[in-house]
Amino acid sequence: MQEKIIVGVTDAAVSRRAVDWATERATIRGDRLELGSIVGGAAGVIGEG
Repeated sequence: MQEKIIVGVTDAAVSRRAVDWATERATIRGDRLELGSIVGGAAGVIGEG
């Protein structure tokens, strides 16, 4: 059964490693791979919480 792997992408080194891992796993298992990122921030949101 084909699974879906979703990876959030940033410019951080750990993100690149996550993409590498997910790409390898999806290739080996025949899974779908989706990458997502957020451009800019949410309007009207300031800080945490």
